[in-house]
Amino acid sequence: MSEPEFRIVETAKGMQWMVEAWGFMGEHGKSLFRATLLLFLLWSLVRIPVLGMIIGVFDPVFRAGLLLGVGSALMRQAGPQATKINLLDAWKRPELRQPLMLLGLALIAVSFLFAAWVAADLQLLQEGIAAGTLPVEAFQQVLFAIAVNVSLIGVTLWLGLPEITFRGGSLVTAISRGLRATLANWRALSMLGLWLALGAMVALLVITMVTIMLLNVLSAVPLVGMIVLIPGVFVVIYLIAFIFVLQFICWRDILSPAGTKMDAGVSKNNSETETETSVVA
Repeated sequence: MSEPEFRIVETAKGMQWMVEAWGFMGEHGKSLFRATLLLFLLWSLVRIPVLGMIIGVFDPVFRAGLLLGVGSALMRQAGPQATKINLLDAWKRPELRQPLMLLGLALIAVSFLFAAWVAADLQLLQEGIAAGTLPVEAFQQVLFAIAVNVSLIGVTLWLGLPEITFRGGSLVTAISRGLRATLANWRALSMLGLWLALGAMVALLVITMVTIMLLNVLSAVPLVGMIVLIPGVFVVIYLIAFIFVLQFICWRDILSPAGTKMDAGVSKNNSETETETSVVA
């Protein structure tokens, strides 16, 4: 019997993934936070001509480096002091460079298509805001385009990127397999999305409350606007790091090859939680 292409996990996995990722952040969060902070700083430079293009091409390489660090820490159960997560870990593997950089070029092409799609509506929106009005139709079109763009990229890369990172091979094959696995596990992943949305709303509430408090306390302090932004930025970076952990855990439970250390981690996790998974040939 041939090895199944991927597993279909139960809906309750969404919550279990959140709990496991939270535990990882408690043990290895510092190293992952530092690496994510560096990635966040690189993202802040993407609007600079030429440099932004280069960062875009290498962005999947950096993301893969984070995933490799997370996967290594989870599989070997290393202590916090032994965990070193490096954005360039994937670059050190020649077999990963080409597919990841091709993915970066593909994402840049998608971003250009997206920009062309919303250009006219975005211009109308900017002109309306400058005039003190809100062009509702243009605003709705821009929001719809953003939602479509983010959803397509998110669904395609959620399991596709770790599939390239940990199994290599053809870019098209890895993305296609990851996409099929994502769609087949829509129940568990939708539940995960709901929990993430709830967590994001709580985080937004906390950021808002802290910002208001700091504005009241530091109203007379110079550069108060910059100061009150710091806690919010740190929360956002922490959430991004948390999402990278979730991404690896989802891939491990759905797509990691049978008979590997990663697959053993799946079996251990399933036996502890007394869950059952089905497989798709």
